[in-house]
Amino acid sequence: MYDTIIIGGGPAGSAAGIYAARKKLNTLLVAENIGGQILETWEIENYPGFLEETGASLGEKFTTHLNKFKVEIKNEIAINVNKINSSCFQVRTKKNQYESKTLILAMGKTSRPLNARGEEKFRGAGVTYCATCDGPLFANKIVAVVGGGNAGLETAIQMEKIAARVYLLEKGKECQGDPLLLENVQNQPKTKIMLDTEIIEIYGENFVQGVKIKNSQARKTQDLKLDGVFVEIGSVPNTALTKNMVRLDAENRIKIDKWNATSAEGIFACGDATDIPYNQIVIAAGEGAKAAISAFNYLAKTTSDNERN
Repeated sequence: MYDTIIIGGGPAGSAAGIYAARKKLNTLLVAENIGGQILETWEIENYPGFLEETGASLGEKFTTHLNKFKVEIKNEIAINVNKINSSCFQVRTKKNQYESKTLILAMGKTSRPLNARGEEKFRGAGVTYCATCDGPLFANKIVAVVGGGNAGLETAIQMEKIAARVYLLEKGKECQGDPLLLENVQNQPKTKIMLDTEIIEIYGENFVQGVKIKNSQARKTQDLKLDGVFVEIGSVPNTALTKNMVRLDAENRIKIDKWNATSAEGIFACGDATDIPYNQIVIAAGEGAKAAISAFNYLAKTTSDNERN
């Protein structure tokens, strides 16, 4: 039996693995890959110590760091989690099942897709889901921001300072974001708001070169030449696996306290799947470290209590 099983291999899960191993916990990390969402990022310029790094190369460094501390990694997808008793959890994958005394949930989130033709092909090659991560890569280029909620408006404001031209595309008849944000965007000289408009296809060769858009009022399609598409229509936390084990908030994010403890004893959580504000690589990594330290302290306390009893 493991001391802890970490589900998820993004920045939060990787950091949790490193810290758990350094605490000498018998640790297993179960994840489809190491890196998670960062593998879809072109370049990373805001992670301390790395001036410029691709998502793929940072993911490789996470793997190297985990291997240094001999963290056992299973590149498998967890499909079921059960609590066997007060001190044993079972994690099943399609291939195996594993047991541990504690769990660290670091499943991250999945950006809600457009479901437009070409989206998957150009993911990471002009299609991005994080303006904070990838915005500077589109300096002096033409971009589209999809989504008229607060996230889309904030991205349009951010890209106005970077890009040569910004198109804000909203499928509905009006933008649903904060009125002050909307007013700011409306006053931006390089930004054009296009309502009743959706992308039906993203095209290009190696990178995005344009999109086909459809206006529901005019009932016509047209080409829009551009270099990048920022998808800002929300995201979905990957919490379905454990929704019946831990308390979730209204957005299906795992509720945690300041020690990263969930509502279930022995289960800790970290990163984008939780209810913390701001989804950034550096924040997720810090949360992963906290979760591992809390798991260690929990195990130390329960062991001590058992010895006294």
